[in-house]
Formats: sequence, C-alpha cells, structure tokens
Amino acid sequence: MSATPLPLENNLLLGALPAASLHRLRPALRIVEFQLSDRIYETGSKPEALFPLDGIVSMIQELEDGSMIEVSMVGAEGLAGFSGILGVANSPHTGLTQGRGLFAMCGERELRAFLESDPAFRDLLLRWMHVALAQIGQIAVCNRVHEADLRLAHWLLLIHDRAASDEISVTQEFLALMLGARRATINQAMRKLVAAGSIEHRRGRVRVLNRRLLESQSCECYAAAVGHYEAAFGFSPRTKQRVTPID
Repeated sequence: MSATPLPLENNLLLGALPAASLHRLRPALRIVEFQLSDRIYETGSKPEALFPLDGIVSMIQELEDGSMIEVSMVGAEGLAGFSGILGVANSPHTGLTQGRGLFAMCGERELRAFLESDPAFRDLLLRWMHVALAQIGQIAVCNRVHEADLRLAHWLLLIHDRAASDEISVTQEFLALMLGARRATINQAMRKLVAAGSIEHRRGRVRVLNRRLLESQSCECYAAAVGHYEAAFGFSPRTKQRVTPID
C-alpha cells in the first residue's frame, strides 16, 4: 500500500550514504506501509530488500512443530530481507512487523546492480551484514543462557531504540513468542521490571519510565549489540539520534 513518504534519510544506512549515491539509488526505491503483524515475507520466499523508515521487523525462525522464536530485529538502523542481495533465492526467516510502519523497498535485481556499481553502498551493506550476523549470534546466546527478566529488558531496550515513543504496544503473548518463553515466565519477568521502577505495564502496553535503570537490568547482550553497530558504522543504532554520513 502506498503511503506518504518520509525522508529516505530516516533510515540510518541510507542517511549514511554519500549524497550522490543516495541520489542514484532513490529512483529504485518505493515507499510502502505495513501494519501490525503483517508477514512481509515468508520463510522460503525471495524477499525484496526493505529499509525501514519508521517500522520495525522481527525475523522469526519457524520450526516443524509450529513453534517460533525471534532471531533478530531490524528498525530504521538497518536493512531487512537481504537474502536476495547475496544471490540466495529463499529467506531462512519470516519477516513479521511490530506495528505500523513505512519502508523503502527495492527489488533484488536493481539493488544487486547498484551494489556492484557503487563502492560506498557496497561497503555500507557489507558492514551491515556483519552487524546482522553478530546480532543473530548474540540473540541465540541470550536465549540460551540468560534469565527471562534480563532478556525482557534487552528486548525492550532494542524496541525503545527503534520506536518513536516511550510507550510500546505489546502483549505478553507476543513477548512469549519473541523470547521463546511461557506466558507465565514473561509475566513474572514483567513484574520484576515494574517493581524496580524501570517500566510501567498496562494491558497491551509497556512504558519505559527509567531508561538508565532498564539498561542496568539487561544482560550484557544489549551493550554488545550496540557496540557491534557502533564499531561498524561509527554512530549509534538508536534511531532517535542524528547521524552523519560515512566518509
């Protein structure tokens, strides 16, 4: 569905491109809007590349028994659906939106051609793929070894970095899916964060009250994810912050 465009520079990767590179890429991009829980691509499909402008996508790993778990999250700091750029015809994950959002989309053929012809864009995408792989590995470790309240704080921080508000619309059922935990476990973890005063929780909504406290309640995985991104790009993945182009 077409939507009123936001500046392409809302996406931190596109905003970090030299002006000439972004100017050449612009005609190949189209702006689309997705709604909450839209499956924007399926496991095994050949997705188009999506640069979120204000949307957030969860990459979901689906198992044969029907269970699911989030393995990565991408907002306006990155790129989703890049399997086609790598020459792979099918995605290993399903892309599920976390609310309404605008995205700049580009077909595989156009993006691969631009990747081959523009060194600045190619360098940017290679850096992003490094960050994306690091994030998937970090989340896998987090889900395996850390307690639910630490993982919940980590997840809320990731969302808070990418959202336009301190208030996040999310249900415990959705959190249980994202974190691979029982709803009762999520409920206990939520109560622990609320009791400490870092968040407020009402039915279907979480409000971040004390960001610094929430960071102290997270495992080391949140700081590691931010560190990987900053080392690759030289600026923060927190999309509320202004960034400058890469040289």
